[in-house]
Amino acid sequence: SHVLSEVEKVCNRVAIIKEGRIATEEKVEDLRKKSGSVVQVKFAEPVGPDAFRMPGVVSPVQQNGHLRMTVTGNIEGVLAEIARHKVADISIHQMTLEEIFMHYYEGAK
Repeated sequence: SHVLSEVEKVCNRVAIIKEGRIATEEKVEDLRKKSGSVVQVKFAEPVGPDAFRMPGVVSPVQQNGHLRMTVTGNIEGVLAEIARHKVADISIHQMTLEEIFMHYYEGAK
């Protein structure tokens, strides 16, 4: 199915197909655990994505006034860098199936 929010609710295993080949096939929960967390921060002052170019951080980008990144490694370094700045808002969540799919589809893995 292409309705990944529904797949996430009813399936315990998924296969991600890219260019006609299976890129991965595994339990949804295992895929989530190894794919990482999405961190989105709104800083009170300008902070560029270059501050977060470190091991375990994928694609730090500015989006709608927030800095957004995927953390696949140890999150402590990211939290330490965030703590060096004044934070207006922050959210951290495990990647959704749709985010994981896009991660594979865009070639990040």
